[in-house]
Amino acid sequence: VEGATRLFSMGGQITVQKQVFHGLDVFSAEKSFGGVFALESVAGDLKSCLGDPSSAVVTERTARRLWGHTDVIGKAFAYASNFLENRTYRVDCVVKDIPGNSHLSIDVLCAHGSQPFLDRFNGDEFLTYFKLESAVNPGAVLPQIEADLDSLQEHRRAGGYQGYPRTIRLEDIHLYSVGRFSGYGGRGDWRFVLTLSTVAV
Repeated sequence: VEGATRLFSMGGQITVQKQVFHGLDVFSAEKSFGGVFALESVAGDLKSCLGDPSSAVVTERTARRLWGHTDVIGKAFAYASNFLENRTYRVDCVVKDIPGNSHLSIDVLCAHGSQPFLDRFNGDEFLTYFKLESAVNPGAVLPQIEADLDSLQEHRRAGGYQGYPRTIRLEDIHLYSVGRFSGYGGRGDWRFVLTLSTVAV
């Protein structure tokens, strides 16, 4: 495993100069995000930000929506949620918009360290990504990763938790995944596609 990172869908709302914005795909992200995902930075350094608890990353589209332009390094916004801690964040990086065919829809990334409550979780509440070395056969590594993730849930299952984390290659996520999260477009099933094709015929 060359790198790993976790995302958590935060929901909530963002306020800029008393204007409230709803419906944004906001995630908490670890500092390691930039080493796993090769998003193109327009301003700032994706690999060095998100370590500061006040740090945030926005896409170009989001910058235009919130401020009307993309020159937003150093700009602040307020995040509010009924579930997580209300915080003020500072934009340290602007990235190119996520392609529409991606399994993820990201508008804002907030530093994971800004939300201590998230450290109480230790399971499939997170989207966890592993970047494997190019010479590694995923089929040989993923079962072990899955077993390790599964073992982390044993104490929770004793209390009635029924989650079972599973791994899937990104190239397969649109046709074989069953998850559904805010901002997470990777829900799909080849059987559903086949059914639609049959109905169309």
